[in-house]
Amino acid sequence: MFAPPFPPTNGGGPGAQPQATYPAPNMATGGAPPPAIGGFPKPSMDASRGYPGMPPHPANGPQMPAATSAQSPMVPFPAPVSTSAHQPSTFPSVVNGFHSAVQPPSQPPLQHAGAPTTSYQPVQPPSSVANFPSSHHPYGVSQSNGPIPTPTGPPQPTHMTQNQPLPIPPNYSAGPQQNAPIPGYPQTTSHQLNSAGVLNTTVPAPSQQQRQPQLGPSGAPPPPSFPSSVPSHASPGFPVHGGAMPSFPQPGFAHSSAPSGPPGHPMMGSQPSFGPPGGMPLGASAMPPGAPMAVGFPPVPGGPPTGFPGAPGMQPRQPQPQPQQRLDPNMMPSAVEVMEIDSAQAGQFPTGYPHANPPPLVSTDFYAVDQGNCSPRLMRSTIYMAPASNDLLKAAQIPFAVAISPFAALHSQEGPEAPLGVSVAKLICVLSWSSKMEEGDSAVHFVTPPLLFFFPHNIDVNSCLLVEDVYFAHLDHTGRRTDIDHRPELFLGAYEFIATKQYCKNGLPPKEPAFIFMIDVSYNAVQNGMLQVVCSNLEKLLSRLPKELGASESVIHVGLATFDQVVHFFDLSAAQPSMMVVGDVGDMFVPIVDGLLLPYSQAAPSIRAVLAEIPRLFAPTKITETILGPVVQAGLDALQCADRAGKVFIFSTSLPSLEAPGKLKARNERNLLGTDKEKTALTPQGEFYSKLGEQCVKAGVTVDLFLFPNSFMDVASIAQLSAVTGGNVYKYQYFVADKDASRFLADLDHDISRQIAFDCMARVRSSAGIRPVLFQGSFYMENSTDLEMASIDEDKSFFAELKHDDKLSDQNAIIQCAVLFTSVSGQRRLRILNICLPVSSDYNQLYRVADQGALVSYLLKNAVQANREKGNKEMKEQIFQRCAQILATYREKVSESAPLGQLILPETLKLLPLFVNSIVKNDSINGGSEMTVDDKVWMIELIRGMRVDHAMLLLYPKIVPVDHLELHDPSELTNVTGSIRASYENLVHSKAYLIDNGIVLFLWIGLGVAEAWVQDIFGVNNVAMLDTENAQIPEKDNARSRGLRRAVELLQEVGPRKRKLFVVREKDALEPWMKKFLVEDRSGPNVMSYVDFLCYIHREIRNILS
Repeated sequence: MFAPPFPPTNGGGPGAQPQATYPAPNMATGGAPPPAIGGFPKPSMDASRGYPGMPPHPANGPQMPAATSAQSPMVPFPAPVSTSAHQPSTFPSVVNGFHSAVQPPSQPPLQHAGAPTTSYQPVQPPSSVANFPSSHHPYGVSQSNGPIPTPTGPPQPTHMTQNQPLPIPPNYSAGPQQNAPIPGYPQTTSHQLNSAGVLNTTVPAPSQQQRQPQLGPSGAPPPPSFPSSVPSHASPGFPVHGGAMPSFPQPGFAHSSAPSGPPGHPMMGSQPSFGPPGGMPLGASAMPPGAPMAVGFPPVPGGPPTGFPGAPGMQPRQPQPQPQQRLDPNMMPSAVEVMEIDSAQAGQFPTGYPHANPPPLVSTDFYAVDQGNCSPRLMRSTIYMAPASNDLLKAAQIPFAVAISPFAALHSQEGPEAPLGVSVAKLICVLSWSSKMEEGDSAVHFVTPPLLFFFPHNIDVNSCLLVEDVYFAHLDHTGRRTDIDHRPELFLGAYEFIATKQYCKNGLPPKEPAFIFMIDVSYNAVQNGMLQVVCSNLEKLLSRLPKELGASESVIHVGLATFDQVVHFFDLSAAQPSMMVVGDVGDMFVPIVDGLLLPYSQAAPSIRAVLAEIPRLFAPTKITETILGPVVQAGLDALQCADRAGKVFIFSTSLPSLEAPGKLKARNERNLLGTDKEKTALTPQGEFYSKLGEQCVKAGVTVDLFLFPNSFMDVASIAQLSAVTGGNVYKYQYFVADKDASRFLADLDHDISRQIAFDCMARVRSSAGIRPVLFQGSFYMENSTDLEMASIDEDKSFFAELKHDDKLSDQNAIIQCAVLFTSVSGQRRLRILNICLPVSSDYNQLYRVADQGALVSYLLKNAVQANREKGNKEMKEQIFQRCAQILATYREKVSESAPLGQLILPETLKLLPLFVNSIVKNDSINGGSEMTVDDKVWMIELIRGMRVDHAMLLLYPKIVPVDHLELHDPSELTNVTGSIRASYENLVHSKAYLIDNGIVLFLWIGLGVAEAWVQDIFGVNNVAMLDTENAQIPEKDNARSRGLRRAVELLQEVGPRKRKLFVVREKDALEPWMKKFLVEDRSGPNVMSYVDFLCYIHREIRNILS
């Protein structure tokens, strides 16, 4: 409706797109909809060091003796935005996968710029190719160069350049380790490696001097010239059709071609101002996304062998045997380079209309301008195109899913204070339903504002859907509503409704939420210092409770309780606070109601007095056994009695081993990790905590666990409380107040103050033909459509995977997420998120608009779940096969003309093998008996609700040199740059680096680092004198110290948790553990290096294609 259908494209053959060359190793919701708007039913009334996988280390804290004993109507989708003071007159957008422009409002709405009969050239996806010739020496690599320049005015013809290969050693060997079977990896029987570790193929080997020429001004190759050992990078530009392209291979050169078209006609239409989609950096040819990239052609039948100079019929000179060398891993596709290139898209990102624009990478600092599709921070699709049929998805194996973070923190230039952002709108209409729909008619159609208000003649409204009340507005001379600029729901992709009372429990408006803090006061808590740290700092942290935008103070209520073998409640209403004790933990009840939960401003004096008294009251305690189930039940009852949603903060130090509901037994099943019986160790003890969590969800109560264990605590069982309710688990193994208090308080501060929504119910819906069927995240589902969460905070995300019910006949597919929730001010609201995708059956388009971050994050969560449910071996087979199938389909459907000896990678997914290999190396999957069961479960629960950007940092750490940083003022440094690849060989002996994966932070110091730097940072004469076991970064008044501390501070600001800093000297005992996070290396017996994994994946691709 909005744009012409996709033109046919050529997926392969002689006229198919050329490819860039990369070096590679030589290697052998269905159901009845509810009767309500928004789709909601009307309510009926390290182990030893605090991180997984660390080597064993004696406890720093005290050791305690063991304890004794059908489609529903969609909320309106917005219409085009009008030109205003805060909005450009021409909006970049993507129409059916082609770049175009929406006409300013002075013309009829949704009329594209230019003549309606304009014929768009299909945009081909750029590709990355790794050559695998039959001889022992591969050739050819091109590296990404730079971003697309932002065009101004109409598209201008520019030059097109060719890729120039980098020199590759002619005697490369992948190494003998590739011949040996790798434990835990599926093995293949065809395409075996020879004794030298090289795969025999039928593709002739290029000569030592074979290279690709640069095109001259006319488009023809210049006289032969050979490149130097340094790669040349062309300037960015848009390709046009130049002079005649060679039609046959030139002797001694790789042949390349460009797509044909009318002379003088540019290949692409108007380009968007935001550059290429995320994950699509330009190749060395500097062509924009969709333009073909050069590749070496196979030999021409009947002609001379490619790569050997000489006339036809001459016998080519045979290559001399040469010693074999390893391929340089740094010449593989680089995540660091991709992120650096994509960072050129930093700044404004228009979300697009009518179709959502593919966003920048999650690592890029951008701010979204909502043009009718919501910000990718709120909803990000794995592919920014809706496949027309299930056959396309089945062949490609790319999951069609959306990552949804409905309350993600927005950029400072987004949100309600920005010109365009998430706004609060009044309820716009009331829908009534006939008995036919209530019975579950699956043929119901839905109406969205663009259709309802701008295309009434195109609407096919089912007779059972009646719009009883649509507010009236006149139209201006362009046919637009005169009030559209004042109706956020008509032009924004993200907005909120104020819900009416029928969406409130018992038909009554909700009360303000409440937080209850329940603190362990047993012997362990007193001895390790946790109790004193909490009581000394909680009052200050409560002053940062979340509040409504523009409010002077928070209205959230606060309560306090403590526990050991009983539960102590505190009455905060009186001038002199009092304590009440409930000893019958088998039949828990709340002794007080009115004085237990009060607004912080009112209860502050009493809270201060109670927190000062608690450490003194329990200082002499000798109680070591504690409870947990009754504590959670007490918090739940307190909030239910007050009729409030909220959160229970539990601070616990030991396994709940006392004879009481929720009692757990100590299990020593660490030796099962990494074996076929691992599932047993990861399974909870019974269903008590899962069922208690379900009760909490129904009452809108979230449980956050802060754990301070010195021994096994059975996180697998108690973490169900947080997993079901949407809460969090924080774990501080062997907590020592002097070292760990700052990290714990930073986490608690963030948990208390971040943006949050309570008593949530989410539903994902879509246009006809597709529907959400699978969900991943921290939530509870009682049916197949509604996701219930006691709360959702800004760091939580969940996935919804969509499947086809039928072939899509429309040109647009709409995906919508509606979240019914209670705000921090106690107001019932409905937040709506929308994205609209073009529909296509073209494989080129599918791979061109794939989103690397969302896809990899989905694969990570799916792999973690499969590993826990099916086992490690089956999970690995599943994810490896999917990775190979994704790349094989691209090879078959888009680049079928290239020889099998080439590993061809789509530009948007050229890092997929790197990230898939990183997934199976993650501690949540590959961790064995070197880590504890609690650590592994903690990692699993952490990943369950992890946002896309946090997942990508976990899988590929940021490594930056810091020994050069010198600051006179910390504000001089605003961003830590200069990242290097995650491989140990890139760590220079004379430098120091920070290594950050969002969970743990290392400061690696080479033995050759300058003594002056060590003196300025640590106050010792040289690195050999540094006590890395207890090393901290002291605050010193010099430029180097300020630079390092500022870099650490900036890295700590990214992510929801503060990392524990470990100082690691080169060749120290901790270095092997640190190397596990250098994901491009082989770090254990059951994992492969990045290069080895490319070998394995290429072999699997060839097996699929043959």
